Amino acid sequence: MGFDRERGATLSFPQVDRQRDEALSSWLARIARVHLLDLEHVEAEIGCRVCLVDHDPGEAVIRRVAQRTGVTPEEVREALHPLATLSPPLNGELDWGVCPQCLEADREAGGPLYIRTDWTHPLVTVCLSHSAPLVVPTADQWRELTGDTVRPSRQDLLLAQVDCEPLDALIRAAQLVAGQTVEGVSARQLEQEIADLTDALGVQMTRSMGQGGLLTLFEQPRRGRHIRASSLDLPDQLLTLLGPADRLLFVRAALALRWPSDGYAQERAVLGDWFSRVVHMAVPSARRRVIGDQALDPLVLVAMALPPRPFHQLRRRVTTWSKDLHQRWMVAEQLSALAGLM
Repeated sequence: MGFDRERGATLSFPQVDRQRDEALSSWLARIARVHLLDLEHVEAEIGCRVCLVDHDPGEAVIRRVAQRTGVTPEEVREALHPLATLSPPLNGELDWGVCPQCLEADREAGGPLYIRTDWTHPLVTVCLSHSAPLVVPTADQWRELTGDTVRPSRQDLLLAQVDCEPLDALIRAAQLVAGQTVEGVSARQLEQEIADLTDALGVQMTRSMGQGGLLTLFEQPRRGRHIRASSLDLPDQLLTLLGPADRLLFVRAALALRWPSDGYAQERAVLGDWFSRVVHMAVPSARRRVIGDQALDPLVLVAMALPPRPFHQLRRRVTTWSKDLHQRWMVAEQLSALAGLM
């Protein structure tokens, strides 16, 4: 059957055409379904886990995919995001978020449901076509995408609550990563800043603030959700250890930290009362008036909630941040000191 031939196109018949904007992992999953193979067999053929092929797979894997599918290496590269991340998930799961409206359009057009290449970058948490947040596939969507009856590890449909999300920040990040003009920061710089902020959100908050990871401070008022802490120290690249739903949740929260709304209008509407209660609980009464509305910057809440050791660990990373975020951190640091929390 040619399985051992160096250039055997073992995944080329029956032919499964890749959709114009389809991600590599999605195409391989559809090939597996049409060929009545499981993903493990496809992985053995291409020499790489399917969950990793969207994340900078390397030239050797690209050539192997091209050989096995009967297409050119250039066609394989077209399926990869131009900023394929160097931090793939390590838990072995397909890291897919989907736009339900796009999938419904696929269904209405009579074509296959598929994952867009634009969705594969971890900082893309919104569909630019519909200005709608990406969500974890439902069981039915998962079955149509992969042919697998096993649901993803965690379904978190509450992620679809757009009114509680900083949609302008999500769109701005997606535009930047898609190569559109966004002022102030490069896509690579943004990747690092989001990774640092995500690491901070996973830290066990200081006892004067409460229990759980720092992300709890943002998820509790919006969805009544408690987030378990991942570490007492500042972790390194927490995103690589998270499952798809958690990864989406943390990235979206980090984007809200990176780009708050103008005048903190959305933060005031969604989190204002909560911020006031936190400040009342953590800041001596004589100092609250000085802090005032500055505490509505969510980065201030992070600085206040970090215990001393992870606070200083994050402080060392801040030196590499872009100018605007660095300036916000300096204000957050000063207000944290004023609150007596440093």
